[in-house]
Amino acid sequence: MRKPNLTLLAPLALLASSPPAWASDFVDTRVSFTFGDDDVLHESDTLQTVSPRPGFGERPGYQLFFENLNTRTTGRENELHLVVYKKAPGFFPKLTTEAAVALRLDLVALTSTAATGSKLMRDDGTYIRIAREIGAGNGEVVLFPLSTTRFRLGYLYALTWGDDEIFPKRLGPAPGLKLGFTQPWLRTFLGLKTATMQTVEPPVQQQTGENLAISHPETFYGALGGVGTTVGKLDLDVGGGWFQMGDNELSGVRGEPMTAVGGSGRVAWVDGIPVGLSADLKLFRSDPEFLETLNRPERYPGGFDWSASLEGDYIVQTLQDPDAGETQSTTRQAAPAAATIFRAKKGFWRFNLTGMVRSIEFMFHTRPSFVGGQALPEDADIAPELFGAVAVDRYLARWRLTPGAQIGVQRPASMTTRLDLATIGANPPAGDTGAQTLLIRADRSFTILPSGDEAVPIFAGKLSARWQVSPMVTLVGMAFATLDQNAIDPRPSQFGTSERRLLDQPLILGAAAIAQARF
Repeated sequence: MRKPNLTLLAPLALLASSPPAWASDFVDTRVSFTFGDDDVLHESDTLQTVSPRPGFGERPGYQLFFENLNTRTTGRENELHLVVYKKAPGFFPKLTTEAAVALRLDLVALTSTAATGSKLMRDDGTYIRIAREIGAGNGEVVLFPLSTTRFRLGYLYALTWGDDEIFPKRLGPAPGLKLGFTQPWLRTFLGLKTATMQTVEPPVQQQTGENLAISHPETFYGALGGVGTTVGKLDLDVGGGWFQMGDNELSGVRGEPMTAVGGSGRVAWVDGIPVGLSADLKLFRSDPEFLETLNRPERYPGGFDWSASLEGDYIVQTLQDPDAGETQSTTRQAAPAAATIFRAKKGFWRFNLTGMVRSIEFMFHTRPSFVGGQALPEDADIAPELFGAVAVDRYLARWRLTPGAQIGVQRPASMTTRLDLATIGANPPAGDTGAQTLLIRADRSFTILPSGDEAVPIFAGKLSARWQVSPMVTLVGMAFATLDQNAIDPRPSQFGTSERRLLDQPLILGAAAIAQARF
């Protein structure tokens, strides 16, 4: 019999045994019950990704490449946020103080025997905030004692950067602080983050002739800032940052610093539909406006509202130069990304058009790069991820039902280069080394295509219906299809060889029924 995880239960016991909670304490709970099959046409042994027979529970295959770009979640999670929040006026005029402890508990991980404490429960933006009214706006100091995951650069969540993951081998939390100043016509911020990582120094030769690698914990820094303004219906924002990503561990440049410096910008025209920030980047607080955003139903005021935005990121990282004869030097590698979004609402209709491009360098910038610490070869034939998608739905007020459809096309990122053990790991299958094309998917997994093949576009579509049966419970039905002619058949060929082959049936069909509760 498995022993209960007392470490996990301790915070819950404290909350239960403490004096009556302040009216500002709250719990945001998401519970989902799913039944379906993410691929009804193939058996599990014919796919590189596992797709069992129909069953209960969430599956990665339910997520299509164009979904949930502005959130870290799929909407089908089983998790809760435990938030203890307090706000109090200062002893000095126009001063306000507030603080929150925000913990995120993964309910699915509770049932896993392999889950660690960090997967079960983690900080989700604990902070202390001191603010003072200044004219029609305010100035603020926000202190993040544990995690700065809600303080980063960029705007669309899928294109944000500079969070805790910018310190790839941190030994603990990545705390930081933010200074902000806001007026009706201006918003600006400056911030600082730190993380502890092991230094990597060149080996020291001992008298015995052996090389001794010396390493010790050290503080690494990151600085970021931004400014924005609103002129009529036009929103303009720009930000930038510089981060120490640790020391390079690769032979030839061992001990050389890895850095990332870059900027983000967005221009948006807003006519009734705000662009704003993702809910996953906002501070937890107990004011009515924030609590309403946790489970706010869509509003249909009538008329025609719309917004359009264009944004981009450009990061430059200092990494090992991979080209022959230059592996003992560093080079700078650019990591660009961009997106454009058009949203409109007419009566009870909603429309959304999205286009996005992400370079391989940006997709792997937190590693950093495809081979950690090493830039991509100059002679590699590299193509970025590129996709477009359109979505439409209509709210049927009488039945509280929202049917909708989405369709998209994606050209996956790909790289044609000469593969070696550093690229694909030890003991690769026969034929995997040498000049090959790697297809890199949105989740950063990759497929080595058959020799001579190139990546081709992926097409996907989804039909869905959302039925809101109460303020907290929604029933969802969905059916989807994906045409992926890059999918590899992992089974040996009929001739018994290990040569890579594409699936004979590249069409994937799936469906699911979901009950969701949020309270």
